[in-house]
Amino acid sequence: MACSYTVREVSRLAGKVAIVTGGAQGIGRGIAEVYAEAGGSVAILDRDVEAGEATASELGLLFVEADVSSEPSIEQAVERVVAEFGALHVLVNNAAIFVLKGIEASVEDWQRVMTVNIMGPALVAKHAVPHIRRAGGGAIVNVGSVSSFIAQKGMLTYNATKAAVAEMTRCLALDLVEDNIRVNGVCPGAVWTSQVQRLAAEMGLTREEAARRPNLGAEQMMGRIADPREIGYAALFLASDEASFVTGANLMVDGGWTAL
Repeated sequence: MACSYTVREVSRLAGKVAIVTGGAQGIGRGIAEVYAEAGGSVAILDRDVEAGEATASELGLLFVEADVSSEPSIEQAVERVVAEFGALHVLVNNAAIFVLKGIEASVEDWQRVMTVNIMGPALVAKHAVPHIRRAGGGAIVNVGSVSSFIAQKGMLTYNATKAAVAEMTRCLALDLVEDNIRVNGVCPGAVWTSQVQRLAAEMGLTREEAARRPNLGAEQMMGRIADPREIGYAALFLASDEASFVTGANLMVDGGWTAL
């Protein structure tokens, strides 16, 4: 069963400022929630204003409207966070979209998914790194996927972008190591996000039934779908000083999916 403890008493991010893109819902919200419990000052960047404001209000976080497909929006959002908190130590590149197409994908399909899923994290890092460097170093956590490493039918567009994120993680780790900035990836399997919940509902499936469907959890040897907070705990480790000798790694948090 999923772990249910909190990390409030541990304060592993005390004194640290973190940005989580796509933090209004799903995995991003799970990461932001765990980071806040660990003592971090957390800003969530999202283009969904209603969900972002609701999450920020509920969890006591800063919400900044931002669109990761727009460099001016990214730059303004990062500057707003630094102005609010005075520094930046941790970046979580979580924002992404699903464009699930195969060889039939149009130019527009490719441009849309690549702009958000590849260019987005690269540009957020571009504008965040000078501030992390100024703080004396820190960590970047890129959210990849099992789809970064496996082939899935009809998912060419999405998987190609997630494979790029995994390679981006390795390249950034090499480029930034001298700045004392560690860069790692966390790669989830099936997670019970609002998108997965909607998909299951459209198929008339309960969470337990969805876990037995291909690409929804059947491949995960643990036999269930993860909670967003479980991804948050892995991302917390990678952002914390406990991972001080970890960089360039892509941590699989997939219930054993890629081990089979």
